[in-house]
Amino acid sequence: MGSTSDISKDRLSKADRATEWKKFNSTDRLDPLMPQQDLVVSVSAEGQGVAAPDPLEQLRQIGDVLGKVVTVDVLDRLKEAPDLSDWVRQGIGLHENESHCQFCGGLLPPDLLTVLRRHFSDAYTTHLTEIDNGLTVANSLRYGFTPLSPTLVYSDLRHRLKNAQEQIEEQSALWNSKVGVFVDALLKKQKNPLVPIEPPQLPVAQALQDAITTFNVVIAEHNKRSADFDAVREQAKDNLLKHEAAVFAEDNSYKQTIKRIGDLRKGASGKTKEVLLLFATLK
Repeated sequence: MGSTSDISKDRLSKADRATEWKKFNSTDRLDPLMPQQDLVVSVSAEGQGVAAPDPLEQLRQIGDVLGKVVTVDVLDRLKEAPDLSDWVRQGIGLHENESHCQFCGGLLPPDLLTVLRRHFSDAYTTHLTEIDNGLTVANSLRYGFTPLSPTLVYSDLRHRLKNAQEQIEEQSALWNSKVGVFVDALLKKQKNPLVPIEPPQLPVAQALQDAITTFNVVIAEHNKRSADFDAVREQAKDNLLKHEAAVFAEDNSYKQTIKRIGDLRKGASGKTKEVLLLFATLK
């Protein structure tokens, strides 16, 4: 059995004892929560870590599409009237092997379809596909975020969660606004693919990613606490038992010493030296 001095190290301060009792009496285990997706995510492909496309790089590529000039035999009338251009392009297929217009019934010039195909060339069609793909990508880059109720996390984490969520909301609004400018530019380009458009300024990604990282750190701490809930409670119980044992050992040793001194005092007054010696051994 260990000595009293060995056991005394298990004695807790008043503050530590209160903390351990709080852990032991806790019944507020909360459910784990999902972290927020990073702006630049990593996915697993065939067991290998593969970095997802950088959103800024994707926007740069969209900027290239906006500024692209397609070399075709341009019909100025169609270039200057995007709505008419779309109507004519969609109607070409209805006039294969036809000598008359399928809309008005008028006679078609013999070289009309050839001229139209040179305007709506393969390069033109490919560029339209690039614009459509750019719209799909740009819309996918909008960052969605739904704030969590503070009651879903442990009370001491709620202030940090609130700050992190406010930062994500602020930065995601800025990010999505910039992405929206690219979407609007693509829609304009879609109406008139032959006219180049100056690419918009790229948004700043780091501030949003930093806010997401801060949020996910809070969620990770919350989830670890939920996962470790039983282990922490058992450890608190063990610490409290050791504390009580230390208190008992120290108090019992103290009482025994007082009793021995009292017994000596009840004896002959000539026992003073023995008392002094006893005190000396206690120092």
